[in-house]
Amino acid sequence: MKRIACTLAVISISLFFSCNVISFDEYEVVCSQNPAEEYFAGEHIGFSFNCDVVRHYAEQAVTIKSGTHQYEAEYAWNGRSLYVKPSGGWVYGKPYQVSIDGLMHTENDATFHAYTICTFIYGNEVERFYALALPEKRIGADPQQKLVFVFNKKIEAARFEKAFSIFPSAEYSIALSEDERTITVSPSPKWKLNTTYAWTVQRLLSSDDREMQDVLSNTFSTREDAENPALVSLCPVSDTSPDAHWFTDIPLDKNISGKQPIGFVFSKPMDFDSVKDAVSISPSLSGYMVPYGDEHTRFLFVPEEYYKVAAEYTLAVSTAAADENGTPLFEKIVKRFYAADAWLSVAGLSLDADVVPDLSAPCIEHTLHKNSDGNYELTARILFSHEIADGALTAAANAVTASLLFPLTSASPVKTGVFWNEEKTRLTVTWTRFTVSTDDVRSYYRLKIAGGPAGINDGRGSYMEKDLCITVLAK
Repeated sequence: MKRIACTLAVISISLFFSCNVISFDEYEVVCSQNPAEEYFAGEHIGFSFNCDVVRHYAEQAVTIKSGTHQYEAEYAWNGRSLYVKPSGGWVYGKPYQVSIDGLMHTENDATFHAYTICTFIYGNEVERFYALALPEKRIGADPQQKLVFVFNKKIEAARFEKAFSIFPSAEYSIALSEDERTITVSPSPKWKLNTTYAWTVQRLLSSDDREMQDVLSNTFSTREDAENPALVSLCPVSDTSPDAHWFTDIPLDKNISGKQPIGFVFSKPMDFDSVKDAVSISPSLSGYMVPYGDEHTRFLFVPEEYYKVAAEYTLAVSTAAADENGTPLFEKIVKRFYAADAWLSVAGLSLDADVVPDLSAPCIEHTLHKNSDGNYELTARILFSHEIADGALTAAANAVTASLLFPLTSASPVKTGVFWNEEKTRLTVTWTRFTVSTDDVRSYYRLKIAGGPAGINDGRGSYMEKDLCITVLAK
């Protein structure tokens, strides 16, 4: 227990010279607080001088502190006694240090150095606020271990939460007993394994506004878990629904397509944020990670764009991925895969009544003849390898063009008709206004079915690998 110290200093010397005789006068100041008393519950602390002093200097020498905080003082005089208190009043249960330290001036123009200090706890000892029981230091604690604090006075949960801290940071809940004297701190949902926690309670106020002077602190260590989590499966998943099928026995490579999610299956419950930060895919594929189910062992990467055809993806899971106890993967996981999606291709092509037998030929030629109506017209019927999505039909039709090659004096063809079959796999396009070749000048045209990323695509990420071009002679 801290004891009051009240130090008296007697000071100074005043010299008076008369008839070759030197006179010495003693001056002193005394604190009103009994040094043997640890507590003080009055209104003022008094400083009594044995002489008349200039009050201004005495007031300037007063200091009121609690810890490192200094308070403004209020002053009152009664004769030779100076009475002081904090301008905001005393706080119950708080330790104070009240002192006077400075050069005093007496009414007869003498000076002396006054010094005295009083230390005390404000209030009555019976009102002291302290802990009756605290959590003990433990090693190998259960991850659901609760911390129980018992106090001699009623407390409020909100005040305890403000005064309580724990390191490293953790989620927890606080419960107050019916008698409002016991606080239970419970982990949410549990403390991490392999971890030493340090907790502190300081500047706690009771319900009757008494401040606890002791700083409470201790540590506890959770039990060890040496088993690292493992990535059990990296697989295609049918969709994001609760009833989705996880193809855990099928490798990712060439078995995933479109915007199909990628599933991650771990051997232990994992911390989702750490998993999310640990996963990377190259080349970049926009998408997001989500947990799947309540077991915390399954997670999904959901792409927001289609996988690129023939692109090699590298998926990595770094050792930043950790289980719920903070134990990381033993080593970095790297998987390479291709999407199952194939190039969109032209499966069949007919020009007017002629079927193009070999679409792989480097140079395809077609001779345009006058039709039965006596007009020069070109009709291309293009069969694609798979269905074109509704939203991509117009763009696909616009990517099939007929243009003049030679000579520049010949007319440019005009598109007159576009038709899709019900299955949206066959496109029929018709052009007219071709210039007929003569014996002297031949008119050549080019029919282009555009490929590449900017060409025809099926609306689901698949496009033709390259252009398909046909040279047309109007004869």
